[in-house]
Order: sequence, then structure tokens, then C-alpha cells
Amino acid sequence: MTYNNTPLTASVKLAYETRGRGTPLLLLHGYPLDHSIWHEQASALQSKCQVITPDLRGHGNSPAPEGRYSMDLMARDVLLLLDTLQIEKAVWVGHSMGGYITLAAWRMAPERFSGFGMVASNYLADSAEAKEKRYEIAEKVSQLGAEVAVNPKLFLEGTPADAPEVEHARRIMLNTAPAGIIGSLLAIAERPDSTETLKTLNVPALVIGGTGDQLFKPEIPQQMAALIPGAELVMAERSGHMPMVEEAALVTQALARLVERAK
Repeated sequence: MTYNNTPLTASVKLAYETRGRGTPLLLLHGYPLDHSIWHEQASALQSKCQVITPDLRGHGNSPAPEGRYSMDLMARDVLLLLDTLQIEKAVWVGHSMGGYITLAAWRMAPERFSGFGMVASNYLADSAEAKEKRYEIAEKVSQLGAEVAVNPKLFLEGTPADAPEVEHARRIMLNTAPAGIIGSLLAIAERPDSTETLKTLNVPALVIGGTGDQLFKPEIPQQMAALIPGAELVMAERSGHMPMVEEAALVTQALARLVERAK
């Protein structure tokens, strides 16, 4: 092992953008991306609510300490941000890893939620095989850098490699600090099963999945929506793992409905 595996416990101050006024809508990006994946939604919804888009620990312009992250630790970072902004409750929406953080925050502080959303995310823990693969990638990143973590399967199969959205995502991934990639990989590998957590949700909820997601089968969002009482399910028919980019208007409309329900 050539990376720092020390568990971290101290929260960090996250870089973030905030736009608009009204019901707070917190949009958490996935790994290894940054807040800019939500650009279309933030621009469109700022007239309807307060949109907060942080860079999570280890990503974008936020600190990237070396060591083992956890979903609880990353959730505490976000709760600290809400405290800083003097926001008591928000609609939390997480993409992929951001969804795992949203689940951790719900277990920790459900009173801070007025709504709950998962976008191209998962509720199950990693299998032993998937966990081992994440550790292998972490080791390679420690030796070779961020390029090892660039995922070619984020978008719908057949999307041109030189498409602007693909190039933008690739640039973000290449610019993500190796310490952030490694810390997040270890956190993702060790996340718990959240089946029972979903059953406890008692706020307006939304689940969005991409029919062509190459990372999670369509059954995953369908199962999540079935577990959450009263959840709305939206399947993006022309999306892979990045529906907020691939079908931006569809996601924006669904988020607007969630915010309206959460008022």
C-alpha cells in the first residue's frame, strides 16, 4: 500500500456556489467530479429557490486531505456548510457518491431535510469484488495519478468521446486531487447497505435513474423508489450515469417538482 490509509475525523470547509432565494436546494455531485455538473439546474432553478452546489471534500476547489474518508465525515462537511449558511433545512439531492453522502446525512440528522433526492445512485453496499477493485484503483492512483480514475462509462453508450460534455467531465476528473480520489474510493468501498434507511424517509422524495446507465442497472433506481414511501421515480430514457447533463431539462423539471413538494 503506497497511499495514506489513516481514518480522518476533522471536518473541512467546502468551496461552494449559491444562487437564488427561497427553499434551499442542495445538489451534491458524484465522484470524481465537481459542482459544475449541476450548472444547468442551478441556472434554471435559481429563480425558484436557493440552489447550493458545493465541491465535496477532495474535489474541485475544496480541501483534499490525505487519508481515509467516510460517508459520515463527508456528510458532516456538508452539514457544516449548511450551518455556515445558517440554513436549518434543505432539499438534499445527491448524484452517485453524493447520494451515499445524502443517505449518511439522513441517518445522522434527518431534521436537516425538507426533501430527499437520489440521481444515478445506489442504496446497496459494495460486493467483496467491487470493494477490492476500488482498493486496486486507489493503489494505482497513488502511483500513477488521477488519469487512472477517469471513467469512460459515465455517459450513454455511443456518446462520442469528443462530445463537449464528455470532454468537460474528463477535465474535471483529471484535475481532481489524487488524495481526494483515493480518500473517496475508500469511503465508497466501505459504505453501508442503506435498504433500511430508505424505508425511514418521511419527507418528499425523488429518485432519478438513467435507462442507459453503464454503472448501475435500471433496476437499482426502481428498487430505491419502491423502498421510499411516496417517492417519485423518473427514468431518463436517453441518459447514462449523468442525467443532469444528458437530459438536463428533464432533471430540472423533476427537481422543481421536488422543491415544490418540500415547501
